[in-house]
Amino acid sequence: MREEISPISLSFWRWFTALLILLPFTTRRMIADRSALRREWKTVVLLGLLGVVLYQTFLYQGLRSTTATNAALFNSSIPVIIIVLSWALYRDRVSWRQLGGIAVSLLGVVVIMAKGRPALLTELRFNSGDLWIVASLPVWALYTVLLRRRLSALDPMALVTASALAGMVFLTPLYLFELAQGSRMTFSPATVGAVLYVAVFASVAGFTLWNIGVQQVGANRAGIFMHLHPAFTAALAIPILGESLHIHQGVGIALIFSGIYLSTTSGAAGNPDHGDS
Repeated sequence: MREEISPISLSFWRWFTALLILLPFTTRRMIADRSALRREWKTVVLLGLLGVVLYQTFLYQGLRSTTATNAALFNSSIPVIIIVLSWALYRDRVSWRQLGGIAVSLLGVVVIMAKGRPALLTELRFNSGDLWIVASLPVWALYTVLLRRRLSALDPMALVTASALAGMVFLTPLYLFELAQGSRMTFSPATVGAVLYVAVFASVAGFTLWNIGVQQVGANRAGIFMHLHPAFTAALAIPILGESLHIHQGVGIALIFSGIYLSTTSGAAGNPDHGDS
């Protein structure tokens, strides 16, 4: 959709549509949680700026001129950035077992992206779009780290709604400025379908489930699950696109799941991520 929808337009319509879906179900919940929202309003606004505005817009802008392979490889560094930010902000520790699991999982990502041919990685070409992707990485990592335990008092869908409303405060003037410059989104079945998909699945469902997961297991342990993106992409391409499962994909998926197992089974007694779980 990069030729039909600008990054700002896609972000705006994505969250505008998501709010239309969320508000009928979460308004009463937000009213009930109003004291918690008032207490944590700065964090909620920051989550909206990071997750709703900056991460999505940077990512979409980058994908206009870079490849999905480049984006996936850069995104695989998010678990490491999360660990660094968790330590810098909250002094959260990480075990060697978790680091080893991330390394194994990252190897699986590389195997899938390189299609089993390491030399292929030397043929990658980088461009200005990659800079936007790189800029999006610490944004999402910081969003994840900020989902601290103190926000667990908020209903997960209410938190998504509140942060989306905060994000729209920033997105709306950007979208209006873009309209004033003459930019228009092409409305077609494809673009409407794309907006509905990212609104329903990537926004309402995706953000809610991610927030719940981070609050339950902690940012450091949640981060490694970002490596499942290329694994799911390879697996879904079989029934949807009719592709065959290749050996390198099977090896990569096995490495990713092995790394996740190592990283998330370090034992409750020595759980170094307990501080933000």
